[in-house]
Order: sequence, then structure tokens, then C-alpha cells
Amino acid sequence: MATTMATAIRKGTDSAATAGEAVGACLNKLGAKTPSLVICYCSAQYDYEKVVATLRRETGRVPLIGCSSAGEFTEDEVATGSIAVGILSSDSHKFFTAYSDGLREDPNQCVAKTVAQFPETVEGHPHRSYLLYADGLAGKGEESVLAALVQLGPGVRVSGGTAGDDLKLEQTFVFCDDTVAQDSVAMCFWASKTMPATTLRHGHEPLSPLLTFTRVNNNVLCEVDGRPAWDVWKEHVRDSVKALLGLDVDTVSDTTDLFRILGGYEAGLLVGENDYKMRSPLSKNDDGSLNFTCSIYEGSKFRIMKTSEDALIRSAGAAAKHALLGARGQRVAGVLTFDCAARLMILGDEFRRSVGSIRDQIGPGTPLLGFEAYGEICLREGEISGFHNTTTVVTVVPD
Repeated sequence: MATTMATAIRKGTDSAATAGEAVGACLNKLGAKTPSLVICYCSAQYDYEKVVATLRRETGRVPLIGCSSAGEFTEDEVATGSIAVGILSSDSHKFFTAYSDGLREDPNQCVAKTVAQFPETVEGHPHRSYLLYADGLAGKGEESVLAALVQLGPGVRVSGGTAGDDLKLEQTFVFCDDTVAQDSVAMCFWASKTMPATTLRHGHEPLSPLLTFTRVNNNVLCEVDGRPAWDVWKEHVRDSVKALLGLDVDTVSDTTDLFRILGGYEAGLLVGENDYKMRSPLSKNDDGSLNFTCSIYEGSKFRIMKTSEDALIRSAGAAAKHALLGARGQRVAGVLTFDCAARLMILGDEFRRSVGSIRDQIGPGTPLLGFEAYGEICLREGEISGFHNTTTVVTVVPD
């Protein structure tokens, strides 16, 4: 049996009925093939418990993984306020799901308890990969990925994202089988006969000179070079924000406008000589400190970055292109994409072009499932850090 992936996306007012329509469309595409894994991304406007219960019932209770989201898309449609479902059917891939809570208090223990529920090996399926979803507002995205690296070792691949909530920034959830949970990590152990390929691109370039995080409290950046963080940000982005967004950083108060600024002008952590890993501030506090999606560390060197719509769109296509190269000519059953809510905020309706650039690379009709996250995960063999912001992560599902 070849590996088959089917996707569908639906919008409605009734949670169970909308989920039923989405999963029904997937099952119709699969025909007589038996589901092996269900993946679900769901807008905050739905009752997650009802959505998950419907998907489980209609698919014979096969493993399910996913999370709440800040936007959803497939090869056919880009939407917000929707339910996106993907179903994999395969005998060359085996899937095992697990979750644990307590992410905020002890990320290492949370991930360790999750990983302990998986088999160490699966006979005849030598390649190990993992999907990881974490509470997007726990502020432990980086820690959850580092904990996965410690627990799983350096030779595995992890992709995924942190949950969203339509940019409400109130509460986010992960899904695992019958469970909908906060303050948790949900993971899928993906054992394969053929190796999936994952890569990423961000599309940002430096705007400021090299700066330093000088006072930090977990995921809150208090000072940069001894000054309030927001004061430093305003100094370096003021002219660009005025020219590109038509906003005044000195008077901005609207939450959406502030998110557009912070999402478009992020911290680029220096990685090597000329590469950067994105860290996105989600909001600012009255004292001028900035709240990030994961812990950040005093003494880290960074630059405030800038981007453009065209650069973001090109970077998504580049991520897909390099993921296909990593697949080394294997037949592609489908593609999983983990994108960023900040990219959606920056691009607006042009986000469709970003998804289109991925579709152009993978070919028309190739199943594609993705969501906008509050953080993207791409940890590959030999890497020691895999949490990103305002980045497109593409994972190819081979036959």
C-alpha cells in the first residue's frame, strides 16, 4: 500500500458538524484506505473537545495529533476561523502519540514523560522522526525542543509548532488522541521505512547593528544594552515602520498594529557568522519590556531584523524546494507546513501567495496541510537548537 495523504478545510458555526464535514471529505479522498494518523488544526472559535471527539469517532480512533491555531491552510485553500484536517494512510510509516502536562513548571520532565510512552524502535521502520506541538503561550518553546533533543539524542528529526489562538493571546491548546490540554506538549513518534525531509527559511535581513540582551526574566526582555527594550526597538525601526507600514512607533497603541510592528521587526539571534535565528516579541509591557514566545538569555548577541512581503513569499518557496531536495527523489505523498502567525499578520491576503510558492515547488495536487503557529520547530540531525519564529518549516512525507 502506498502512503496516501488527504486534506480538507471547512468553516461553520457548529463545531461537531464542521469537523465532521472536514474529516468526511478526507475519508472520501482516501476511499477504501485505512487511516493511520489524523492531524488537526483548529481555530479558537470552535469547541475543541467537540472537534476532537468527532474526528476520533469518524476515523476509528486512530492516533490523533494537532493544536489550536492562528490560521489554517491546505493545498486548496488558505483560511482563518476554520478547521483543517489531514489524514495519512500508510504501511511504510507507523505513528504513536503521547502527551504530558506541566510544561511551564518543568519542560524537561514534561517532554521526558511524553517520550517515555513511545517504543524505542519499530521493527522494519529504522528512521525516527517526531512531530511536536506545545502550548504556545507557556513561553517554553525553546525549552521543549531542547528537552526533546536531550531525550531523543542528536540523530533524530523534530518538526512542529506551538499552538495559536487567532492572535487573541489568551489561551492555546494541544490535541492528542482524546485529550485537549493546556500547559502541555503533544508529540507523535513517526517511525518510517523511508526518511522524511525537513527544512526552513525565514526571509529576514539585519536592520540594526549588533546588540546584546542585558537584562532578561525568562521570556521577558527587559533591557537591551542597558536600556528599556522597547526604547531600543523604536530607535532602530522608527523610519522603516513609518515608510513601510505607515505607523508611528512613538504613539502606537492598537494591539494589532503593535503586533504588526513586532512581527515584522524581530530579534535575529546570531548563528555563525552570517545566519540568524528569529525570535519574535508578541507584546510589550508598560515598563518597556517585551514578551517573547520562549525564554531568552542574557548576553545573547542579536540584530533587529527587517523583511518584506516579497522576501517572506520567496522564503516559503525556498523552504519547500530544499525539503524536496532533502527527499532525494522519493515520491512525495504530502507536505506538512508549519508557518508563523506573524507572517500571516505581515502578509495579510498576500499570505496566499506564500502558500502558492510552496505549492509551485511541490506540484499541483500534492496534499498540503499547514497552520500559523506562535513558534515553529525544525530540529535536524546534528543541530542543537530548533525553535524559530517568523519562519516557514516544510516537512516532506515520502511514500
